[in-house]
Amino acid sequence: MIALEPVKTLRTINDLAKSIVAESGQFNLGVVQGEDAQMIEGLELARVEGLINPILFGNKKKIESILKKLNIEKRVYTIVHTESQPSSVLQAAELVVKGEIDILSPGNIALPEFFRLLFDKNCTFRRRGDFISIIGVMEHTSFEGLLLISDVGLVPDPTVDEGIRIINNATHIAKLLGINPIRVGLLAFEDEMTPNSPTTVAESIISQFFQREHDPSIIVKGPIRLDQAMQPDALPLMPTGDIEPGRADILIANNIHSGNSMYKAMMTLCDAASAPIAYGGRCPFALVTRSESPQNILNSISLCILVAADETDKGN
Repeated sequence: MIALEPVKTLRTINDLAKSIVAESGQFNLGVVQGEDAQMIEGLELARVEGLINPILFGNKKKIESILKKLNIEKRVYTIVHTESQPSSVLQAAELVVKGEIDILSPGNIALPEFFRLLFDKNCTFRRRGDFISIIGVMEHTSFEGLLLISDVGLVPDPTVDEGIRIINNATHIAKLLGINPIRVGLLAFEDEMTPNSPTTVAESIISQFFQREHDPSIIVKGPIRLDQAMQPDALPLMPTGDIEPGRADILIANNIHSGNSMYKAMMTLCDAASAPIAYGGRCPFALVTRSESPQNILNSISLCILVAADETDKGN
C-alpha cells in the first residue's frame, strides 16, 4: 500500500495502519525474548488499538510475571515458552517461514546476536539475495515532514555495493510513504570527493551509479555535509524538468557509528519521535527494544504493517 499523498507525521502512519487492519485483519507479531516491561508496554499500545496479535517467545513465567505487574491479562498474549535465545529465534523464524507471523521483533536480546542467530546456517529464514538494513523514520519540529536515516544499526562499514542496497531499502520505505521525488544525501565532512578520503570516493561512486539509473524519482547527492543536506534548496543543485530543489528526505550515514549516533542523538537530545524498521528480508522487523519509548514502538509496528501489507499485495 503506497500513500497517495506524502506522509508528513508518524500519526498518519498509525492511521494508515488502522485502515489496513480494518480491511485485512490483525497482523501477527512475534517477539523474540519477550521478557521486558517497556517493550510489552509498547506492544500493548498496538494491541489495544487492534493492530496486532502479539506472540511472545521466551521464559513463560517471567513474561507472565511482567504482564501481571502491568495489569495485563495473560490470555490476550500468546506465549511460547523457550529455554534459550537460539531456541526463541529458531521457533519464531520457523513461523515466519510458514506464513504464521507477519512481523518479527527482537525483544530482550542484543540486536547483533538476534540477527546472527537468524542468519545462522541452521535457520531457514534468510533467502538468497536478502539484504537487511535499519531505517529510522524521524519526526521533529525543526523540519517539515518526515526524515529517514540509514543505516542506524546493522551494517558496520558499508561497501559501495552495500551502500547502494542501503539506499534501495530506504527509498522503498520512502515510496510507501508517498515521498516523490526522493532526495538522498550521502553524508560526509565535505561536499567534494577527495582522493585521500575513502568515504568521499565511495559516495561519489554511489552517486554516479544512481545518476546512470536515470530514475527521476530518486535524486542522490554525495558526498554532502549534514548542514547542506538539510537546507531547503539542497537537492537537486540544478533542477531538471518538474523537479524542484528541496532538503534531503533520506540521510545515508557512512558507517554504523555515525548513523546510530545521529539517530539516537535526535531522540535523546532533540526529543524527536521515530518509527524504526529493519527492512530487506522475508518480513519487516519492528524494533521494540528497551531503548525505544512505548510510543516509538507503536510507530515502528504501524510502519511494519504498511510494509507487510505492501509485500502481501505483491505476493512476496
